[in-house]
Amino acid sequence: MIQCNIRDITARKQADEVIRQQVKLQKQIAQIGATMLGMIFSFELRPDGSTRIPYASGALKTIF
Repeated sequence: MIQCNIRDITARKQADEVIRQQVKLQKQIAQIGATMLGMIFSFELRPDGSTRIPYASGALKTIF
């Protein structure tokens, strides 16, 4: 008896590539933030009115 399982992993590969690109971008932003004066941050206002700062460079501690 031969059994064969086939699964389309196209969506998973695309998601993995998106994550790789995001990690690469985060590393680039961190390198830029570490070498410049001032602060880099990302501010998010959610539809429910709540807020968050998902990224802030290390200068945040120095400035505040």
